[in-house]
Amino acid sequence: EEIVGEIEDEYDPPKNDVVENPDGSFILSGLLTPQEAGRYVEALDELEEDDNYDTIAGFVLSLLGRIPEDGEHAAVNFKNLRFTVLKMDDRRIDQILLEILPEENLVEEKSKIDNDFNGQKLIED
Repeated sequence: EEIVGEIEDEYDPPKNDVVENPDGSFILSGLLTPQEAGRYVEALDELEEDDNYDTIAGFVLSLLGRIPEDGEHAAVNFKNLRFTVLKMDDRRIDQILLEILPEENLVEEKSKIDNDFNGQKLIED
């Protein structure tokens, strides 16, 4: 790769599947597997494999419990991670904004969480 430049292989996600923003948040392709995303976003390494989803979009859908409407920026928290749906492609989540919440915000967030969601806070615009 030193001589000819970057070489893409099957282990590299397609270009722009993970974009780090200056504020430390990330824009993720919904098609990434949690393992692929975890190579670029350390906080996602903790996501457990599950038979209910194969992709980050599937994980977010499992947390939301529904398919967001087109143009809706539905969001859900999981531990110290906030996932916000940025873009839909028909009934598939195309892009997700991932924000890593600082520990001091977690105490405030936990006090606001409705117990019906077992630690998952649904946020809707």
